[in-house]
Amino acid sequence: MLLQENLLKLRERALREKTAAELAWLQQQKSRIRDKGADDQFPQLNKRRRGVLLRLQQEKVRPRVPSRVAKQSDPVTSITAGAKTSSQLVFTRADF
Repeated sequence: MLLQENLLKLRERALREKTAAELAWLQQQKSRIRDKGADDQFPQLNKRRRGVLLRLQQEKVRPRVPSRVAKQSDPVTSITAGAKTSSQLVFTRADF
């Protein structure tokens, strides 16, 4: 359990760092556009900024389940894991 908590903390930290980097890049683009005098592109940058912040908010809310646990609880995976492939089937004379 402690390992999962540490992994979640690392994931959250990486998400925050990625978001901060994207926001810094967008701010740099905004400054570059302002210097060029192309203020008509500000709405696009603001839209991208809102998207980055919204993605951060959604990722924080969404619970993370380790993939190993998710695969074990998946009913389709558990059914197909127990099924035999055609190369594993053994037929007897009584089957025909």
